[in-house]
Amino acid sequence: EAPIKLRSTPGKGSLFSVSLPRAAGAAGRARASDMPPTVADIRNLRVLCIDNEGDVLDGMRALLDGWGCRSVMAAGTDEALERLRGMDGLPSVILADYHLHAGTGVEAVKAIFSAIGRDVPVVFITADHTLEVQREIRGMGFVMLRKPLKAAQLRAILSRISMQLRVAAE
Repeated sequence: EAPIKLRSTPGKGSLFSVSLPRAAGAAGRARASDMPPTVADIRNLRVLCIDNEGDVLDGMRALLDGWGCRSVMAAGTDEALERLRGMDGLPSVILADYHLHAGTGVEAVKAIFSAIGRDVPVVFITADHTLEVQREIRGMGFVMLRKPLKAAQLRAILSRISMQLRVAAE
């Protein structure tokens, strides 16, 4: 039995608390192997990154490779299509900038979907915060992150995608 307490102040909010007895010694401690993972394993996730800025691609490669992902970098649509041929399997996810030197990331993603014959999860990482771009990206069912990128946000999204891929494979 665990008593629950409530304290509420009008206009200020409510506080709920639960009191639990302290576990005794090692018998009350859970082993790490008994605990469900809090973050999905993203090692070996195949990630295709498309960005027209070399420095951004270098940073993404360092970040993704540091997490154990298998990353492939491309500066635009043609290079992405070429890199697909050299990938070990289809990409698990595509990370794309919206504005490329030739066309948009949306056009690149459509070309890739056409080439591989199916859709894969897409995350747009863009400095363009206009409502028009947001509507286009989200209207197509893609995720949008803003530059400057927060690594923790990207990792959380990749973890979610990795879990979805595992569930779909089972």
